Amino acid sequence: MESKKEFFLECYKLGIIKFGRFTLKSGIESPFYVDLRPLASDPKILKNLANYLLEMLPLDNFDLICGVPYAALPMATAMSLESYIPLIIKRKEAKSYGTKKLIEGIYQKGQNCLLVEDVITSGKSLLETIPEIEQEDLKVSDIVVVLDREQGGKQLLESKGYRVHTLFNISEVCGVLQETGELSDEEVKRIQDFLQGNHIQFEEETRASYEQKLSNTQHSVSKKLLETAIAKKSNLIASADVTTTQELLTFAEKVGPHIIALKTHIDIISDFEYEKQLPL
Repeated sequence: MESKKEFFLECYKLGIIKFGRFTLKSGIESPFYVDLRPLASDPKILKNLANYLLEMLPLDNFDLICGVPYAALPMATAMSLESYIPLIIKRKEAKSYGTKKLIEGIYQKGQNCLLVEDVITSGKSLLETIPEIEQEDLKVSDIVVVLDREQGGKQLLESKGYRVHTLFNISEVCGVLQETGELSDEEVKRIQDFLQGNHIQFEEETRASYEQKLSNTQHSVSKKLLETAIAKKSNLIASADVTTTQELLTFAEKVGPHIIALKTHIDIISDFEYEKQLPL
């Protein structure tokens, strides 16, 4: 197989990590966002990913593989196909009909289950998932993760006695992308500060003023709209949903001083006369 670095760069091209300003589920603003679900759409990459994950593990220790829903399910399936270790599927919630099972598949009490996760952050979701598997009298001793966001999850799980195997961590990923010119030194510094729990400053987005836009535009219609907006100190556009010419003229006279354009529906006006001018 290709080197781990080359493999990551292939994965990166699928858009699995984005850098910028993102609000996480917790409400925290992060300088990066990870979504590994696109990996499932590339069979070659998914197969190679499965083998990379399997290479890190003592496979004789496991009787079963289980992916944490939903992003890790394709990864766990690929690992099962490559290793011939049976797969079980954990539902997000038990069905309200039929067997009402939370764990689907064929398994026996006492078997050891390898848990597969795509990304680990705080580790709390895994600590909720593990008891749901263990209540079926299955054992979970090892967890394999594609990417560690390095925000305490690995350490938390290891403190509870679980072995956590990670293919990549975010510092390693940033190093590769900095080396290849995908990330600037400033962006890497911001991510490092974020991971260390320091307050990070995001650049505030600023919009160009209408005056600035007017000085840069060349199109005559754009110029006219911007000049009108500046003169009237408005950016409002009104829609006239009327059915007679008189209603249209009355409406236009009322709103004309406050808008920069009037959207009409000529096809629904029963007596429209093209010669008439609208007083805007």
